[in-house]
Amino acid sequence: FQGDREVTVLDGTWQYGLNEDPHFDSMGSIRTSDLRTPNTTAVPSTMDAALPGYPGARGVGIYRTQFKQAGAARLQFMSCSFYCRVFLDGEAIADS
Repeated sequence: FQGDREVTVLDGTWQYGLNEDPHFDSMGSIRTSDLRTPNTTAVPSTMDAALPGYPGARGVGIYRTQFKQAGAARLQFMSCSFYCRVFLDGEAIADS
């Protein structure tokens, strides 16, 4: 992080859920209010960590947090594996 910009790091405890439905279309139309995040997890972390010889979690990981921002902001994710969709206030704003 360089320059005179104010930086807010969002690392910490986030709400987390795992959608294991094989028919869930993570690239289709999504209502964020329907996504369940009943657990908490540390961010950054990995959703599929497992002991050697055991499969990790399989499905779509859903992470949720809240923050306040006055004015324009740039969200920067340092690590997203495979595919990532970002929603802000319920609206899809980016994917990778």
